[in-house]
Amino acid sequence: MITLCMDTSHIYLSLALIRDDEIIGEVQEECWKHQSEEIFPKLEEMLSKLSLKSDDIDQIVITKGPGSYTGVRISMTIAKVFCSMTNKPLYTLPTMLLYAGMDDRYKRYMAPYASFYRCMTWSFEKGCRWSNMGGIEGSLKGGLTKFKANYNPTINEFVGEFDLPVYKSLYALSQWAMKQRKKALQKK
Repeated sequence: MITLCMDTSHIYLSLALIRDDEIIGEVQEECWKHQSEEIFPKLEEMLSKLSLKSDDIDQIVITKGPGSYTGVRISMTIAKVFCSMTNKPLYTLPTMLLYAGMDDRYKRYMAPYASFYRCMTWSFEKGCRWSNMGGIEGSLKGGLTKFKANYNPTINEFVGEFDLPVYKSLYALSQWAMKQRKKALQKK
């Protein structure tokens, strides 16, 4: 069984063809506000590389949001037209479920590991000397730090936080409100 998966809900156009449980073709390209222009050429290119035709697709899985209203409608419209014309099944899943990889059936694939590996590999192929894995907990003992330790990272520490107060009085008020909220939550 061949499944076409599509996500156009955010900045990326994401397409995948899956035969049974194996990804046989994929496209992930940043094309914010251009998914509608790029989706058909990319899909045709992917099918052509695999010597497949649209008739070979047995079912479609798409994301249903949240996300860009127009973006969600792109893959939704394509999938609905295709499935209604060919009498093939159409399935949807929440975008956040796809992005988080939290579907219990797929947790064993450890999507974040594959994602970090692919991003780093791509970066190095493009000539980058290093790749940023984002932040870690301040204590260096949390789960995120342990996960990223698998990649033998170099930890760069910078002074400060991510907050740069523009309106100091408003910032002070928000800090006070956060402390009050924490106190209220602790009492519950």
